[in-house]
Amino acid sequence: MAIRICDLSKDHPLVAAAVIMAEAYTKHTAMAPALEDVHKQCPLVTPDCLIALWVGIDVMGSKKRLN
Repeated sequence: MAIRICDLSKDHPLVAAAVIMAEAYTKHTAMAPALEDVHKQCPLVTPDCLIALWVGIDVMGSKKRLN
């Protein structure tokens, strides 16, 4: 999925996937099941984009656990 910053909006598939990923992250302890859940709901979002979303959310979760 080629994404340009100017294309992002609340209605963009990647933004929708980010919201769903945040929810999936809290439900799953492993990355693969969360990615599968989100990909089923957002099939237009490529696996590399989904992985990037998960990594970003995981980093934020790790940061909170360290503080």
